[in-house]
Amino acid sequence: MNANLLPQHIQETVDAIRNFGNFSAHPINDKTSLQVIDLIQKAMPLYWLCYLHNNQTCVVIEPAHSLIHARLRAALDGLDEGEFTEGHELPRRWKVAEQMIGRRLSQADAKRLLAKFE
Repeated sequence: MNANLLPQHIQETVDAIRNFGNFSAHPINDKTSLQVIDLIQKAMPLYWLCYLHNNQTCVVIEPAHSLIHARLRAALDGLDEGEFTEGHELPRRWKVAEQMIGRRLSQADAKRLLAKFE
């Protein structure tokens, strides 16, 4: 693929999708590699993804290079149950607790988290 033909954000998204395919096809068993992946994920922006399921809003926070990458990660982790309604990149200055990342947050949990940043 000629890097000059696609905008940077599309290149990054395509690369992220390719990486997910590689991880799925070739599981990593080396703990050192997993530590490197963990460091890379911590450097990525966080995305706030909202889903409507059974008349309840739930939120998923995912580290990713782009919104589509975050949605893909949520889907691969089985966290995208319901209808996707919106997604936003969180400001980098927001410090989100690690246990809040990569799981479904209830509407109450999401409100408590937002209250910390207001």
